Amino acid sequence: MLHHLRYDDHSLVIKIYTRQGGMKSFMVKGLHKKSSVLRPSHLQPLGLLDIVYEEKPRQSLQYIREARFYHPVFDLSADHLKTGIAIFLTEVLYRAIREEESNPALYSFIESTVILLDSLMDHPGMFPIWFLIRLSGYLGFLPLNNYSAEYCYFDFETGRFQQYPPPHLNYLDQDQSEVLSNHLKLYAKGEYTPVETKILKTQMIDALLAYYNYHLPGFGQIKSHHVLHDVFRA
Repeated sequence: MLHHLRYDDHSLVIKIYTRQGGMKSFMVKGLHKKSSVLRPSHLQPLGLLDIVYEEKPRQSLQYIREARFYHPVFDLSADHLKTGIAIFLTEVLYRAIREEESNPALYSFIESTVILLDSLMDHPGMFPIWFLIRLSGYLGFLPLNNYSAEYCYFDFETGRFQQYPPPHLNYLDQDQSEVLSNHLKLYAKGEYTPVETKILKTQMIDALLAYYNYHLPGFGQIKSHHVLHDVFRA
């Protein structure tokens, strides 16, 4: 479950990323009625749903016939930090994924990410950075970690570290570039591990979102990013 928008007083349009069909849009009517196949609890950010629907190729909105959680994620709604992170991840996925065809590798990554976040016992604060780095690989613009004392400016345009600041503003300074390189060493292919950094978490998230904006036209501003700022300060 990635997004829902009120259509009228009794209907919603929801976006779900599916294993078989990529991003799909559904019309949901009478959500609060007993006869509704979808319940308000199913709208939980990153909820893992098993759904049955009839595909009608000529229609932009499909209708769900059955829905249930196939892997409940209780902690995402009970832990305020995880809830804030889940809202952020949901918005990033909604804005970043455009494809309407099956991508099993991407689906499996998202599914395992949700389960991992829900199961973390402590230190989830670096999770958004791990997620943004790993997701960039599935979207086709994973940064190349060629960082060195000589190549110490990360250029958004080339997706790699350069020897000198490029002739534009889309790059990271030396301190941010060093921290990004350290995260890439840990996270580009590995599992999530909490680490200490001299750059604030929110600053590195800002940098990665700017990188996403450069490579994904129309990605826009992540509104839930402010939720993370508030959560990290709490």
